[in-house]
Amino acid sequence: MLSIRPLILLVCLLSPSLSGQVDPSTLPAQILQRYERAMPALSAYRQGHFALRMYRATGEKKYLPFIETTARRLVRKLKANVRGMGDPEYVLDYLDAMKAGLRNNPKGRLRKASLSSGSWPMFFTRGIAYPLLRLQELGIAVPEKEALIAFLKTIDFKRRLLTPENLRVWTAPTVNWVYWLHQLGVIDLREDLKNVFQEAFPPNIAVSDAAFVNHIYGLTHFILAASGYYQWHVPSTPHQWILDFFEANRKRLFAIDNPDMLAEVGLNFLLAGQANHPLVKATRLAVAKHFSESHGMLLGLESSPDPERAEHRNVLAYLLFALPNRLHPGPYLNAPF
Repeated sequence: MLSIRPLILLVCLLSPSLSGQVDPSTLPAQILQRYERAMPALSAYRQGHFALRMYRATGEKKYLPFIETTARRLVRKLKANVRGMGDPEYVLDYLDAMKAGLRNNPKGRLRKASLSSGSWPMFFTRGIAYPLLRLQELGIAVPEKEALIAFLKTIDFKRRLLTPENLRVWTAPTVNWVYWLHQLGVIDLREDLKNVFQEAFPPNIAVSDAAFVNHIYGLTHFILAASGYYQWHVPSTPHQWILDFFEANRKRLFAIDNPDMLAEVGLNFLLAGQANHPLVKATRLAVAKHFSESHGMLLGLESSPDPERAEHRNVLAYLLFALPNRLHPGPYLNAPF
């Protein structure tokens, strides 16, 4: 007579609900439910970050009020930076605020040192280029736009921004910066960026886990930035060198097991039209292991249940599981600013 105990054990091992592991198909809905409850308590920045990505994935208008609040904040910041750009004291205060926001870890200390170097005027232009690009994406007219573009064209970004040293310290931000400049029509440094990036991060060189993660985040941002951050899919051919690197280093990716990093890797394949690549399924399974059913979300660093601290990895996880074939650019706002 066949014993029922081994069958019960087998069912427990295979069933997500009985084994204590989340059913991956339910993960996006649970994250969405948790964060829609938490939205009123999130900071304005996190509200806008979450809402913008959710709009681009779903096109749902309920996210527009949060995005409009973000747009108003960007307008205020841009106006303040334009007024202050001719005032050395204002510029130094801006850079001091950037320093204050950096962590006191090795990367943070390197970034603080670079903000005190001779390249510091270039870093202030971030306060012009970033809000200008974001407002352009949202269809908001900026009266000073042509003059600001002309000002940005006077900066030698190729010499100041694209150095191996700067890329190793400001890896993902530099990739973003190059794509902002291209999308604004200032200068196209994308091919130069690729060349200098490969010089800064040569393959097959032994590096620490922290340096490896930094390298991966830099790579993922090529595709994230090229997609306008989930506004459109990108052709795979120009980015195949990135996807090939992920494939070649999959063992280390999963050994480090950083859910933010793994979600971005999976999303890169999705945005490049390779939804059936084995790494998409593998990253989904690995990210799902970090999900806490009791909290309805992936916990943050140091197992923090605070939705504010964990918003980045949760919106990434949602997108990894639920990114649609049709994305929603913008949104193009009609509200007066």
